Amino acid sequence: MEKQNIHVLGGARGIGRWFIENIYLPQASLYDIYCYDYYLKGLSSLPNSVTKCVLNDSVGYNDYKGNFSESDWILFAIPLISLKKALYDISGIIGDSSLLIPFTSVQKDAINLCEDIEADVSFSFIGCHPLFGDNLQSPVGQTVVLTRFESESEQHRSFKSSITHMGLLVSELNEVEHDEYMSIIQGLTHFTYLAFAKTLTCNNKSIEKLLELKTPNFQFLYAFTSRVLKLS
Repeated sequence: MEKQNIHVLGGARGIGRWFIENIYLPQASLYDIYCYDYYLKGLSSLPNSVTKCVLNDSVGYNDYKGNFSESDWILFAIPLISLKKALYDISGIIGDSSLLIPFTSVQKDAINLCEDIEADVSFSFIGCHPLFGDNLQSPVGQTVVLTRFESESEQHRSFKSSITHMGLLVSELNEVEHDEYMSIIQGLTHFTYLAFAKTLTCNNKSIEKLLELKTPNFQFLYAFTSRVLKLS
């Protein structure tokens, strides 16, 4: 059976690296993995089975066009602000029937960017939003949202299967529904934690004393607020 090529843009750290290490390396017999990043230290620490592709001011995706063939998967594990340029850069070198997968917490903008270049290039796309951070040790039981999933597409079904096989749970929404739900699930939750943190910094009370006098609820809220600030 021919291996599936997977290209992870921004895979030297963060959620891109998490997917390489926790989803695709455990299934290495099925996939050839390519990682593209500016972060040299992160690239060098990836296993030798991952093809490491260094990016810098003078080396871009076009310099690695020989890596790409038909029906490849391209995972964009990069900030939304960088997605437009990456999509246009990669669109000139991908093979026919490739699957583009932007990993973003705001799906509508990412989907719109994919649609902007779709008319000129033969590819399909799925939006992907993992609802967890890159500090987890196991994918089992964690949720991923897929947007614009087409059940009749073999490429879409294969990608979904590749992540559910490792224990991830998939929810399918359109991009508008996704962003509306995330405004509550993530936006409201983070607002609550940040308001809690702001209050702590403005009341002139000793953090050490507050933690000494903590209730279980205070300790819980403090711990999750600290986690949100660390991730930010």
